[in-house]
Amino acid sequence: MRGNSMSSVFQRYAMTAAVSAALMILFASEVSAQAPRKQTRQGDALEKIAVEEFGQLSVAERKLMRGASARETQWIGASQDPGDPSNDPGHPEKWGDDRTIRSGVLAWVVSDPEAAPFIHPSGVGIAGAKIAGKLDLSYQAVARPLTLIRCAIPDGIDFSYASIASLDLRASITGMVFGDFSRVKSDLAMQFGSYGTVSIYRATIGGNLDFSAAHLTGSGAAETVSAQEASIGGDAIFHQDFTTDGLLDFRLAKIGRSLSINHAHFIGASENGLDAERIAVAGPFYWVAVEHTPHTQLDLE
Repeated sequence: MRGNSMSSVFQRYAMTAAVSAALMILFASEVSAQAPRKQTRQGDALEKIAVEEFGQLSVAERKLMRGASARETQWIGASQDPGDPSNDPGHPEKWGDDRTIRSGVLAWVVSDPEAAPFIHPSGVGIAGAKIAGKLDLSYQAVARPLTLIRCAIPDGIDFSYASIASLDLRASITGMVFGDFSRVKSDLAMQFGSYGTVSIYRATIGGNLDFSAAHLTGSGAAETVSAQEASIGGDAIFHQDFTTDGLLDFRLAKIGRSLSINHAHFIGASENGLDAERIAVAGPFYWVAVEHTPHTQLDLE
C-alpha cells in the first residue's frame, strides 16, 4: 500500500510540474508577443504627438519615434553594420533627408514631459544619423540615457545647466560640446570619435569621463577639454591613442577614482598637455606611454 501511495504522489507531482511548465511557456510566449504590440502602440502615439508639435516628419524622425519605445539602438541608415562605409559619420554630405533628424525634434523626444511616458527605460538610442542644427539640451532634464552612435552633429551640443542620466557619443563626429554646470548622473562617454572642444566647467559627473580613442584636433583652441572645478565620481580616462593638439585643463577638479592618460598623443605646434594644478585625485594618476612635443606640459603644481 505504501508503495502504491508513493507512486501516486510522484505521478501527481510530475503532472503538476508538467502543467506548470506548459503554463509558464504559454505565459512567456504571450508576454513576448505583447511586447512588440505595446512598442508599436507607443510608437504610434509618440509619432502622432510629434507631428502635432513639428508637422511632417522625415523618414529618420519617424524611425526615431518608432525606436524610442524599444530597448535596441535604432539604426537610421539601411545598414546596421557599424563598419559599413555608408555609416561613416565623416561623410555626412552623403546622407540625405532620410537620415536627417532636426535637433529640435531630438531634444523634444528626450526631454519633454509629454514624450516621456512613451520612452523605454533604457532611453533613446540612435545610430548613423545626421543631426541638423545644434542639439540644445541646456537647462533641460533628460531623465533617461541618451546614446548617439556614429552620428554627425556638426553644429555641436549644448547641455549646460542640464540634468542628464548619461550621455554616450561613441564614434560620432561633433562640433563644440558645452556642458558647463551640468549634472550627468552616470557616464559621459566620447570614445572613438572626433569632437570639437569640450567644456564641462563645474560640471558634476557621477560615473566615468571617458575619451578613449577620441580625437580633439584642429579647433585652434588653447584648451580642447576644459574641466576646471569639475567633479567626476569615477575615472577620467584618456586611453587607446587618444589624440589632442591642445590642453586638458583640470585645474581644481575632483576625481573620485583615477586620472589615467595611457597611450595618448599630444601633437601640434601649440601648447598642449595636462594642466592639473590643485587637482584632487582619490585614486592613482597614470601618465603612461605618452607621445609629446616640445610644447607639451605636465603641470601638477
